[in-house]
Amino acid sequence: MEIPQRKQPKVFYGWWLVLGAFVSQFTQALLVFHSFGAYFEILRKEFNASRGAVAGVFALTRLESGLLGPFQGWLIMKLGPKNLARIGAVLFGGGFIALSQAPSLTAYYAAYFIVSVGASLSGFLTIQTVLANWFLKRRSLAFSLGQAGMGLGGLFVPVIAWSLSTYGWRPTAFYSGILVFVVTMLLAQILRLSPEPYGYLPDGAAITPADETDAARASQRAAANDGFTVKEALRNRSFWLISFGHAMALFVVSAIAVNLVPHLQEQQGLSLVKASSILVFITVSAMVGQLTGGVIGDRFEKRYIAAGCMVAHTIGMMTIAFSTTLLPVTIAGVIHGLAWGTRMPIMSAIRADYFGRKNFATIMGYSSMVVMFGQILGPIFTSVMADKFGTYQIGFVSLGMLPLLGAVAFLAAVKPSMPKRAT
Repeated sequence: MEIPQRKQPKVFYGWWLVLGAFVSQFTQALLVFHSFGAYFEILRKEFNASRGAVAGVFALTRLESGLLGPFQGWLIMKLGPKNLARIGAVLFGGGFIALSQAPSLTAYYAAYFIVSVGASLSGFLTIQTVLANWFLKRRSLAFSLGQAGMGLGGLFVPVIAWSLSTYGWRPTAFYSGILVFVVTMLLAQILRLSPEPYGYLPDGAAITPADETDAARASQRAAANDGFTVKEALRNRSFWLISFGHAMALFVVSAIAVNLVPHLQEQQGLSLVKASSILVFITVSAMVGQLTGGVIGDRFEKRYIAAGCMVAHTIGMMTIAFSTTLLPVTIAGVIHGLAWGTRMPIMSAIRADYFGRKNFATIMGYSSMVVMFGQILGPIFTSVMADKFGTYQIGFVSLGMLPLLGAVAFLAAVKPSMPKRAT
């Protein structure tokens, strides 16, 4: 099959995909991940539920994401990222609209589950798979720029808090559904799985007529099909060490995302809007960290960077747990945000570097089945501890030690050699 030729554009199409990833992450971060803490106390009072029951829906969505991961990896290759993102857009927007009409805690769980499925199908894994295929040498930078949208989304959480306080949670959820449907459906149109069918190689190198020799085509096919099979990755020690380390980080990340705002409301007596404003400092520093991670991740040993970030997660969590005034919490938020942002693109890039392009989506999907335990158990544990002892401090301190275990795991996760296969 002859590879189509085309004129080299001024801007490599992969960078448009990075922009799309940025917008997608911004939308999901603003309306789902970062804003959950702002909804937390309102929903608890609306449904007369315990903290653990309200936090449980966050855990349910993370369980969905983890279990869906391997199947989603297969769907990406079977349906293509564009079609999968379109399905996700319908579920994402429709779930928010259903959430706005939820009459009970059970209906709230069901609607939020639909939101989560839609967000997963149209979001992180689908887009990361695309970027992993379009970039090699500049992979960490591409991931970091795309994921910077998550940090920017956090800056606007006070707007969500204002809408919740001014108009109520049901209208806010309804119009969030309209917004995410339109934005996500439009973004789906630009997704392309890999550059080769469009006449390019990763990072923007064009395939020229001089490349059209049998040897060159064989080399290109080998580059496109490089990496571990799923079974080979699952048998590799570094796969499990990276997954474990990532999970330890997300115990802290998810607990802060869900419980920081109610913690500040209860411990320091802050208003919803003022408590939510702390997320601005976290997300600004996360954006700085993401850009930093993208630059240094392509130049230095990724596992060392990840290990350093884990130590910073522990420092941030412990400071939040013991602080009684706003200033140290703000400083801790900056430390946590820098660690989170720097580590975030490294997590995807290190898997792509270690295990290759061909089965990246499915390997990431299987890894998410391990990672999800941190996302699920972090907010549930801190919420249950708060229900039992009347404070989030015990939960925060307990979880704050886990990233140190993750640091050890990352240091031990050396890059594996390619498996030897019969030729």
